[in-house]
Amino acid sequence: MDLEPLPEDLEIPSASQFLAAFYPAIGTAVVCLIAFPLLRPHFPDVYDAKRERVRLGGSSHQRGDLVGMPPELPKFTLDWIKLLWSFNDEDILRFVGADALMFLRYLRVCFKAACVMLVYGLCVLVPINSIGANMQTEFEKYSASNVADGSQLLWAHFVGAYMFTFLLMYLLFKEYQAYVELRQQFMKSPTVQSYSIVVRDIPKDVDRDTVERYLVELLGSESVAIHLVEDAGPYDKLIEEKDTALFGLESARAKFAKAGGEGAAVRPTHKLGFMGLWGERVDSLDYHKEELEKVNSKIVELRGKEEGFAHAAIVTFETIRVATAFQNIPLQQHVRFMTVSSAPSRNDVLWGNLGEPAMARWIRTLIVAGVVFFIIFCYIVPISLVASLANLNALAQTKGLTWLQPLADYNPKFTAFLQGFVPPLVASTFFSLVPTFMVILSRKEALISESDAQTSAIWKVFLFILFDYFLVYTFAGSVAAKMSLLKHYAETPADIINLFATTLPAQSTFFMNLIMLAALSIQPLLLLRVVALVVTKLKRHFLASSIYDHLQAMTEDVGFHQLYAFPMLVFLAMCAYATLAPFLLVFVIAYYGIGYVVNLNQLVYIYNVPFHTGGKQFPVVFRCSIVALIISQALVTGVLGLKRMAIPSALMIPLMAFTAWWGNEMTRQFRFVGNTLTLENLLATDATDMPSAMLEGLKKAYKLHQDDGKETNFSHKAIQPLTEPFAITRDGLLESIAEDTEELEMGEEAKEEGIASPMSKGGDSEEEGLMKKKGLLMAERNDNKNSHSLDVKGSNGGGSKL
Repeated sequence: MDLEPLPEDLEIPSASQFLAAFYPAIGTAVVCLIAFPLLRPHFPDVYDAKRERVRLGGSSHQRGDLVGMPPELPKFTLDWIKLLWSFNDEDILRFVGADALMFLRYLRVCFKAACVMLVYGLCVLVPINSIGANMQTEFEKYSASNVADGSQLLWAHFVGAYMFTFLLMYLLFKEYQAYVELRQQFMKSPTVQSYSIVVRDIPKDVDRDTVERYLVELLGSESVAIHLVEDAGPYDKLIEEKDTALFGLESARAKFAKAGGEGAAVRPTHKLGFMGLWGERVDSLDYHKEELEKVNSKIVELRGKEEGFAHAAIVTFETIRVATAFQNIPLQQHVRFMTVSSAPSRNDVLWGNLGEPAMARWIRTLIVAGVVFFIIFCYIVPISLVASLANLNALAQTKGLTWLQPLADYNPKFTAFLQGFVPPLVASTFFSLVPTFMVILSRKEALISESDAQTSAIWKVFLFILFDYFLVYTFAGSVAAKMSLLKHYAETPADIINLFATTLPAQSTFFMNLIMLAALSIQPLLLLRVVALVVTKLKRHFLASSIYDHLQAMTEDVGFHQLYAFPMLVFLAMCAYATLAPFLLVFVIAYYGIGYVVNLNQLVYIYNVPFHTGGKQFPVVFRCSIVALIISQALVTGVLGLKRMAIPSALMIPLMAFTAWWGNEMTRQFRFVGNTLTLENLLATDATDMPSAMLEGLKKAYKLHQDDGKETNFSHKAIQPLTEPFAITRDGLLESIAEDTEELEMGEEAKEEGIASPMSKGGDSEEEGLMKKKGLLMAERNDNKNSHSLDVKGSNGGGSKL
């Protein structure tokens, strides 16, 4: 039975939907492109935030290394794009680290793949699709939907699928090589984590003293410090309270100084209620001083207590060679106990997760997987509604939904706008919330670091994209396109095959609009930072008093689970429709080209990257890419089969199997060298003896109680992101620990703005000051005996076995 198409006057052509979305999007892009170079010179605290933070109050190292900062972007011209494109990989690595570099390289890989495939698409596939016999119109005319069933022209799409697969394999292989090189460079750098390992799954029936003796006996001659992990929750909470009190005290001092200092008639006050809106009014200076004294006394009290042993330990060695060896050598034959892994940086550790036993971690993983599935399932309803909205006329013809007919008939241009612009906008809004949900869930899996949680969230976000934004939307959109014929399909299920053969390639219109909207509206708006401009100016004008307040107002952290999310969605759409709907690649190229420039600018000049892991996210991104490639091959296989091309459809199956094998083989080959130093690089480390200052910093790097409760200094975690925006590649370096260069140094610009200088930390000798400043080198006190961090260098290592 031949199906009757919907009447012409009841369908809004895809070109009209596209133009309805294109005009506002291109208008947004033009406005942002004009406004950005005009606004940037006048608001450096918003558009050049990292350089501005160094100028106002960077650390002594950052202010002493202004030459090492990225150059200022040209003013009032479009030359800033040319300057950004001129940054090579070495520049990006120096400015923002390997993690950001691998992300930007991923955008470049996608851009190259889309450019190459577009040439084949425009020269071969588009002409073939346009002469098809299915009489499709508008954009569908240039997709595989227009090629008749059984046509030999479909062999071109088969060849394109093979070409695209091998092209991506080559590009991903080169990226894996670049990743391994960066990882090797990162692991051989003299950072604290390169010298350290984490020991987990210590048996619960073994007490602290026995574990301590066992580790000393086993590792004592090679290690410089063994830190038995305790419950860090109470200590971390006190440190956060102390930082809050110090920031409040600095703000109160700045307000007092601005009012005239000791001669001021009125001292600063504030209310104790929510956001200072109500409650008892108190003297701000006295209140924060009292709070600081209370917190310090609690810290001293806590240091005298014995916290619960978390049955985990962090062991630090004197050489990278020994640390690397112990990362790859089991401590004992019982594989369920005493598991060893490389240590993250101190600011990256999720201390509360280190002591979680293996069985509990497994249960947590299952629970989190169930919650992720539930979230994916819950999103099916809104995504299906969005898909239906893109076919409003067909929806209005459905029994029970005829009340939508007046809306569909209101105005053709309005209907086109509603179908072309609104669905991608709503889909983007829904999607923006997903990375935050996923990283919260990943932290519940008892991973040892925040960077591991973000990496795990990348995979969860991809699964969400795959099921909801690709499979569910594609299916729902195909059904919604023929909603009025559902009764016929219920009576003749065999015709559903014809439905999907015709409508699946045509669903590229939604992804075309979505990617175009992201490229021409979302990315330019991210560059213009309208919301950030308003919020930052309001904070600095009304809420900021001290130099720290101003630095906080200009600091914006970013996670790579957020950065990778939308590019992976575009990558999946590119893989799926590169051969079925080649016109989509035009907007894929626009998205990755514009996205590369925007993200490079944001990472170099604005965003603060909290962690430096040497590009550890890439293996997960590679796995997502392989899955996306296999899914796209399955889609091509299905379309060819539905179009009665049995031979090319069958020949796609070996390609899918080969892709899966190749992806697994690449992971197997590169996994070890991506996590372990090669012998060649290992022999190049530890060439000279470590200076005593670095050795002392190394010993205390992972000590829990680094604040002795007698200082008035911010924690390293609180102050380093503010004062060293370009220090990501120095994070954890022994040299930076020994130099202790994160002390804030007021710039002339801050003084000209009338910002008060921070509290003096004077009163100590030069030697004591070096040991007592913020950071990882803290003064060793006689009352430090209860911190349960053992300096074992030179120990005889006696004791009983575990």
